[in-house]
Amino acid sequence: MNGRLEGIAPTLMAVLRELEERTGLPLNISSGLRPGDPGEHATGKAVDLAVSNSRDRYLVVSHALQLGVNRIGVYDWHVHLGVHEDYAPNVLWIGTSR
Repeated sequence: MNGRLEGIAPTLMAVLRELEERTGLPLNISSGLRPGDPGEHATGKAVDLAVSNSRDRYLVVSHALQLGVNRIGVYDWHVHLGVHEDYAPNVLWIGTSR
C-alpha cells in the first residue's frame, strides 16, 4: 500500500490492509486525510484509491462491501471508500474524477 497514508483512521487502515490482501492489488491512496474538507475526508474516515480499469474497480468494490464499507463512490479513475458513522450508510454513487 502506498500514497497518502498519514491521518487515516485505524479502523479504515485495517480495512485497507485486508482489502489489499483479498484483491491482490497494490492499493494506491490518491487522497486520504484532507484537513478543512467539508466531508468525511476531514476525519480520516475516507480514502480515494487510484483505480484505472473496470476489473480492478469491481474487485475493490465487491471486497469493500464484504468488509463492511458502506459508503462507496465509483469514479473513472478512482474509488472512494468511506466508513464515517455520521454520514448516510449503505450508499453507492458514480462520478467523474477531477
